[in-house]
Amino acid sequence: MWGEPILFGSKAEMPEIKPVLLPGVFGEYADSLSRNLQTPPALAVMTVISVLSTALARKVVIGPLVDDGYCEPLNVWTLGVAESGERKS
Repeated sequence: MWGEPILFGSKAEMPEIKPVLLPGVFGEYADSLSRNLQTPPALAVMTVISVLSTALARKVVIGPLVDDGYCEPLNVWTLGVAESGERKS
């Protein structure tokens, strides 16, 4: 029914995302979350960014041009990818 999966080659090297990139209590929370759940820091940072995006979606808008009146809600979509058993859920 399905063909064999097509492999993309080698694993991509990604820059490290550290909790210190988030300001104040948000960075502290991401750091604590990562240490307590024993997950990669980037997973905690992405979770915090997603939660903040959801909380601010109707309060903050962005526009590509200054004076044209066109705006979009601030939505950030994240996807945490890790091997099975890496405490994603």
